[in-house]
Amino acid sequence: MVTSAIERDLISSEVVFPARAGFWRRAGALTVDSFVIGVVLLIITVLTYDVSGGRVQTSGVLDTFSRAECLSLSALPPGIEVPA
Repeated sequence: MVTSAIERDLISSEVVFPARAGFWRRAGALTVDSFVIGVVLLIITVLTYDVSGGRVQTSGVLDTFSRAECLSLSALPPGIEVPA
């Protein structure tokens, strides 16, 4: 079958690009992913608290890069007075 120049032009101009997600959709996905990862780390922290003797702690759901170490002191540091 012979196609004319107009038909060839119409066929070649029908290029369909795949749809891509916009900025807000990607930003929302990043927020949800960060929240889910934070919750998983919080659950791990809660489960390992007793196992570690209280040395593994977290300060929040999304605060994944901070670390707190709890040590018991035999006495108050110098310069700190306990109110009556």
